[in-house]
Amino acid sequence: MNTALEAKDRSEADTLSQVAVEIDKALAAIQIHLDSREIDPQLSVRVDPDALAVKASQRPVKLGFYPIAADPFQWGHLIIALRAMGELGLDQVVFVLQGDDPIRKPTMTPAEVRHPMGQEVIDIFAPFFSYSSIARGTSFDGETNIFRFMALNSGVPMEVWYMVGDDHYRLVDKKGNPDTLPKLEINSQKNFGQDSSIHQIRVAFIEREMPGYKVPTSLTVRFLSHVGFDVSSSMARGGRHDLVPYTALRYARTHGLYGLNPNSIISNRP
Repeated sequence: MNTALEAKDRSEADTLSQVAVEIDKALAAIQIHLDSREIDPQLSVRVDPDALAVKASQRPVKLGFYPIAADPFQWGHLIIALRAMGELGLDQVVFVLQGDDPIRKPTMTPAEVRHPMGQEVIDIFAPFFSYSSIARGTSFDGETNIFRFMALNSGVPMEVWYMVGDDHYRLVDKKGNPDTLPKLEINSQKNFGQDSSIHQIRVAFIEREMPGYKVPTSLTVRFLSHVGFDVSSSMARGGRHDLVPYTALRYARTHGLYGLNPNSIISNRP
């Protein structure tokens, strides 16, 4: 029994060591942009539909738009977001936590619990990261919410990078429906209230499956390298709690999520 516990402890320590290495590398890249004043995480954008409009900055704001379920947040989400800031020269990454979707994701943790848990994690990384409530109370997908987000910032010039896994780097999904690139192109022709004269969309695919083909598109596309180790929210829900930031685990324990309860012992403290 002790041998099994020691092996588990070593595994968790290895995971956190990998997390620390990847975060340090991402922060070093961000620091270069900060030192040269190429990015400014303090630039304001409107992330909440109920908030007041913000004034435009002297230059376009460069943002990452990262729609995720965060059920739960895991280290891969955070590392990739930091890496995107460094590799793409972003001022900030806006996390858009998915609303409830009883048809496509009936077992997803309700937004009323999941969103506050995600906010606690995002707040730790401010001003690099911010939380948008725009998806809450809706079942809109990310390719729709990015245009709703730009409509909130109708007077603010922005370059927005839509961030998504490279399993969506294809023309159609498994059901034959348009996937990310064609959906963005189609929605760009619709009127959500965005301003195409000052709002630019780019797409950053996160390497997972690393497809060996090129998808035709009118959009600018970049690829962000793989996080560096095996990590997913489904693994975290299955018991790999070492993949989840302590803040989220503490919240999950309080609310009895992912097999945790108020008496559970959480070992991966910062």
